[in-house]
Amino acid sequence: MKLRLLIYDERLTDNMMQRVLERRAAQGVDARVIGEVEQKLRGMRVASFPTRLHVRAIAAAPPATRARDVEWRPVLASERRMLAVGCRTFLLALSALLSGPGLLLHAQAAAPDPEATGSGRPARLFRDDAPLVLTLAADFRAVFGSRDTLTPRRDPASLTFPGDSGPVTVPVELSTRGHFRLKSSTCQFPPLKVWLDRERVKKTPFAGQGSLKLITHCDKAPRYEQNLLIEHGIYRAYNQVTDLSHRSRLARITYADSKDPSRTLTRYGFFLEDDDEMARRNGGAILPMVGGMLDEMDPAQMDLVAVFEYLVGNTDWSVVMIHNIRLVQIEGRPSFFPVAYDFDWSGLVNAPYARPDPRLGTKTVRERVYRGACRPM
Repeated sequence: MKLRLLIYDERLTDNMMQRVLERRAAQGVDARVIGEVEQKLRGMRVASFPTRLHVRAIAAAPPATRARDVEWRPVLASERRMLAVGCRTFLLALSALLSGPGLLLHAQAAAPDPEATGSGRPARLFRDDAPLVLTLAADFRAVFGSRDTLTPRRDPASLTFPGDSGPVTVPVELSTRGHFRLKSSTCQFPPLKVWLDRERVKKTPFAGQGSLKLITHCDKAPRYEQNLLIEHGIYRAYNQVTDLSHRSRLARITYADSKDPSRTLTRYGFFLEDDDEMARRNGGAILPMVGGMLDEMDPAQMDLVAVFEYLVGNTDWSVVMIHNIRLVQIEGRPSFFPVAYDFDWSGLVNAPYARPDPRLGTKTVRERVYRGACRPM
């Protein structure tokens, strides 16, 4: 049996794509998500497809591993017409979020109580809002020379921060991370991951941290640092409407180049709470799955995420494909809780490199597109 792949058209919302899959399933085929073209179909002849296309697997057999086992099948024009349904209810939800507590209270009532189900308290690093003052020392030419997202290399570095009795310096490791921002053509200064020794950071602001995502400024131009500060502000705003969100901590960081002092510079950056720690704080765990359907999500939390993404003008996310979304599973709860992250492509940030997918029908990321579910009134 050939593996049938349904090309994911990003002009369709996840809700619409779910209807496509349900319609195909009603015809007697097994529909399931297998992931992104770039990551899941290595070795197949996919070079002719745009890199931002996604695929759906429609087959009862295991995924194929050779190109000759694959039949490419796009979304049918008839299905596109069938799914061209307008959403209106998001306007009411947005109005409720901006002008009153109704939607927020509804979502919080449906979401798990962190004090009852988890620790409810973030790690020490994320309990304080004051910006940290840090120095990261490394051979950054060597660090940035490795930009392999699949097999990242760790390079030695040191982290210096204020202690109770003076500056404290601990050895750490740095690796580059990410996808689009990892490309040298996009960011001269890519996002980093800081690997820490838990024993060495005991009784410091980094206590309990084994590794941390560090969001960096991307480029030297002042605009990029402003973009970073706005994205940090989005995370802080998200924290205000739901505990099911990643905490962030701003830092003023001096990147000291150990091989070439002339390359040393100081910029703002921010650390992001670990996925598993965020889930534990809310009494749950990250769901290790490739994709999820909208009817598997907690409706109130799903609507809150969709409206918040609309509010900040972000279309670069997908629940079905788990793209810039994490799913939290709470024991005893029948639904999953989506958590959005990575807002650099939002219209509010308006990063120089951010471009809307042309299939969305918008000219800039400053044009909003609602990508959530339509709810009956």
